[in-house]
Amino acid sequence: MIKVEYYGHCFCLITTSSELRVATDPYSTGSVDYPLVSNVKADVVTISHDHGDHNNAKAISGNPVVLREVQEKEIQGVSFKGISTYHDIRRGKIMGPNIIWVINDGRLSVVHTGDLGHLLTFKQIEEIGKVDVLLLNVGGTYMISPEQATRLMDMLRARIVIPIHYFTPFTPFGVAPLYEFLKDKGREEVKTIGGGHVNFLEIDEKDLPDQTLIMPILYAFQATAKSRK
Repeated sequence: MIKVEYYGHCFCLITTSSELRVATDPYSTGSVDYPLVSNVKADVVTISHDHGDHNNAKAISGNPVVLREVQEKEIQGVSFKGISTYHDIRRGKIMGPNIIWVINDGRLSVVHTGDLGHLLTFKQIEEIGKVDVLLLNVGGTYMISPEQATRLMDMLRARIVIPIHYFTPFTPFGVAPLYEFLKDKGREEVKTIGGGHVNFLEIDEKDLPDQTLIMPILYAFQATAKSRK
């Protein structure tokens, strides 16, 4: 079983079946308006690209190993594979490179797309391999659009999709809201977790659905965000 906690933007905390804690793309204050998370402890931090809203590894406690370059590495029995991609459709000329991280604990494969800005080639899809849990950026604006995110989800044949990086009161720039990604999905494709009141999801390999299931989870500060409206 793995656990995925969502802190907003592209910042997630993944706890593998072996209890290895992996923080993805922690943000800094000033780059986005989310409150700085100061109590997250991890063994590993993955960075998809070197922008301030994705690269604040120093915010994570526990003296983690920081992975910020394309590589393959095994840490405490968990494999990490970085797939070279771009933050935009012009091969990085606008926003630079991006790394998709594939995290596999031998039971489940979790894929974090970072700020992916284009659809993938067949070779890149082959490199990624099986996708049990897809942490997918869906907000557009120098990233894949909500419509492209849907295409990518289908191309990767993801079993469970957790949308990330969409508009909230804490994102000051013009990304699309989560609704834009969900609006064309049928009821059988989307499942609300915990009545829509939790920011984490626990996934057991034996409970993986046969068809792709989108499972949005709240970001940690959503209740605070609602109070600011």
